[in-house]
Amino acid sequence: MWYKAYGYSQNPFEMNPLKEKTNLIGYEKELNDTIYHISKGSIVFIESMRGNGRTKFLKAVIDNFTGKIIYVDAEKLKKNLDIENLLAKKNGKIFSKLPDNMILIIDNADELSNVNYERLKYFFDKNNLRSIVFAGNNFKKSKLPESVKHRIGDNIISLNEIAKDELFKIFINKLETNKEESLLDKETLEKVYILSNKNIKKTIKTLNLMAEQMAEHQDDKLRFEYLSDVEQIDEEDLDISMIDKDGNEIVKIGEYYRNPAKDIFCSNCGAIVSLDDTSCPECLKEFEVEEEVQ
Repeated sequence: MWYKAYGYSQNPFEMNPLKEKTNLIGYEKELNDTIYHISKGSIVFIESMRGNGRTKFLKAVIDNFTGKIIYVDAEKLKKNLDIENLLAKKNGKIFSKLPDNMILIIDNADELSNVNYERLKYFFDKNNLRSIVFAGNNFKKSKLPESVKHRIGDNIISLNEIAKDELFKIFINKLETNKEESLLDKETLEKVYILSNKNIKKTIKTLNLMAEQMAEHQDDKLRFEYLSDVEQIDEEDLDISMIDKDGNEIVKIGEYYRNPAKDIFCSNCGAIVSLDDTSCPECLKEFEVEEEVQ
């Protein structure tokens, strides 16, 4: 809890964008455009690579439509999206009639099934859903059915790489206190941002780990040299470079991080398996058996 030693009641590098209360910075025009599309009852797609402020942006959208909005992270669904049940819950299950003019935000929209998409169109056409906001990495490469892409049309909001000045504002905003000097300077932030592959989420993670080193040294500044201490931390925790110390690539399969050069794992879910297994012990996928060449 390095932050308590520096006068913060909570960690300024909070990693839950849906809970943090700092203002959206750098995407004000994109936010206004999204609000406009929602207000006129459109289906919208927000495209941004993972870790570059997409969830924070969606939180700002939610804040503009209090009470009439439902947020779903499709990646965390344990089964198909039951939109009718979600609408009923939003209405408190007091009335049999579902509410009208609700706004639905679906993050990681590629995780939905075609059946889900058809149901969403059904409730949109019945006006139970006034607007649907899909969010994902890339609209053209998304798995959305062509019928849904046609409905979206040109209503695509791209969250492009943020400008350097705006980037610094984000982190100064996070660290804002009554202190005369900030813990972070522009030069250090830019170096960490570049080493984090220009990914905001990874930058936040790295700065948090550097802050722990800062507190250990009883320093008053997030200095770039503390990154050398951070680099000794497990790559999986750091999540900056998916390369192990021997130069082997680390890949994410399902909820697991695996090293293809060293691990034997299910290609479907990532669970560790043995050479004798004919199926995965977790997802039950049957493995193909290679025939021996005579």
